[in-house]
Amino acid sequence: EGYEAAIQKFCQEGGSDCIKIALQTSDNDSSALERYNGNLCILRGKSPRGDFGHVVVAKRVGDGFEMMHDPHPDGTFLDEGEKFGWCMFFCIAKIFYMQYCL
Repeated sequence: EGYEAAIQKFCQEGGSDCIKIALQTSDNDSSALERYNGNLCILRGKSPRGDFGHVVVAKRVGDGFEMMHDPHPDGTFLDEGEKFGWCMFFCIAKIFYMQYCL
């Protein structure tokens, strides 16, 4: 079981859901991101500590992301010189889900 399936299972067991949006595809639908403006997400990008991926908590703000929390102790977040790979938003309540996740 991969990380995405594990996160979805965790959310569903708690009565919520999540949506993963790829950020590097040329056919990325920007309206899919606009609906989450101001919401927190898990953001995946390149680690500033080496040539590997890393995830942080970020907030969608306008056309970008504001870094909110880095689980790594040095707090250097992501290498912003590289494109971010994906973001994952969480839909907590059924009403929120109906409004934002469909």
